[in-house]
Amino acid sequence: MRILTIETSCDESAISLTETNEHDFDGKQFKRISILGDSLNSQAVLHAEFGGVYPNLAKREHGKNLVPLLIYTLAQGGYLTKAVTPSVSKEKLDTVRQILEREQELFAKLLLFFAQYEIPQIDAIAIVSGPGLAPALWVGVNFARALSFAWDKPIIKINHMEGHIYSSLFPEDLQISPELEVELKSVEFPALALLLSGGHTELVEIKEPFSYKKLGQTLDDAVGEAYDKVARLLDLGYPGGPLISKMADEFEKSAKERSEQIKLPRPKMRDDDLNFSFSGLKTAVLRLTESLKEQGELEKYKSEIAFEFELAVKDVILHKLKKAFYKNNYKQILFGGGVSANRRLRDELKKFAEQEGVELLLPPLKLTGDNSLMSALVAHNKAQILKEKAFINQDKLQAESTWELD
Repeated sequence: MRILTIETSCDESAISLTETNEHDFDGKQFKRISILGDSLNSQAVLHAEFGGVYPNLAKREHGKNLVPLLIYTLAQGGYLTKAVTPSVSKEKLDTVRQILEREQELFAKLLLFFAQYEIPQIDAIAIVSGPGLAPALWVGVNFARALSFAWDKPIIKINHMEGHIYSSLFPEDLQISPELEVELKSVEFPALALLLSGGHTELVEIKEPFSYKKLGQTLDDAVGEAYDKVARLLDLGYPGGPLISKMADEFEKSAKERSEQIKLPRPKMRDDDLNFSFSGLKTAVLRLTESLKEQGELEKYKSEIAFEFELAVKDVILHKLKKAFYKNNYKQILFGGGVSANRRLRDELKKFAEQEGVELLLPPLKLTGDNSLMSALVAHNKAQILKEKAFINQDKLQAESTWELD
């Protein structure tokens, strides 16, 4: 099966073209996938001046980028064919215009695409319909609806967090290139997933394919959101995660002695549940930075604050994960989401996995952020396992900004 997958859940526009062979399916999951084409455009630089993602800007950029990304992705795999006559009828274009009535620039680009190129040889369209930023999601959802109607292709809707789970099935040393056949890792059920991103902090039990139970989640700020907020307090910029980690590493390498006044709390470490809370940690950093500013010493301690913040996050995450792990005989731990790129967390999880003799599945760094390949893998498995139940008609598709995994 050949699937075109679209991602617009936040500030990355991404499209991939992937293919699987049913002979590579072992009854529960695919063992390999072919990447025919893949493209991604990040808006991080554009949102940096706002200190976070600005919804209307994200929406506008998706509308500008999707058709160029579609052309690039199809061309990579050799599936972009020039049309002698327009590939979509005028009658269908009237409905496409209605679907994209709020996306005029996107409609204009798509109209030109239909006039220039043939309908590509694909079997289905997969779209990340949630959770995420509603204005951004709707652009991708309506783009998928328009393509589905114009091309007569079915749609598979994908949960964004499920994509982050499946990202850990790709080899950790993945180097993406067109016409690449990738050997995939396998999930041993039941498994425990740790999902950390700008919008989510979750511990999820994977019982069987597409069967999930949320064990714990953040009660306020997600860990990635806390990183961004603390980065703003330290005047580091956006996105905060890599910047704080870099500064923390610099402090660690400097071998400076720790200061007694740079101490931060470890929220909910003594609680029996598996939930997280990072709002208090952020507030503690706020009070600490304000105090140091009054003393004129903030610059002196910035790197140590970053280091202490990373240690606090690591301590809380590992504590909760260990508690969840010891409650059940999980065969594997899967780590996914934007924060799964964090070196300190990856290293600590590797130590824990080795200590307990449990397999740890880590995503390649290239797939820790939002991308379409991870969701493409979900789509292929859904189509194989759920058969016709995996597909929906385009007129039933909606953005689901708060779509819960379980």
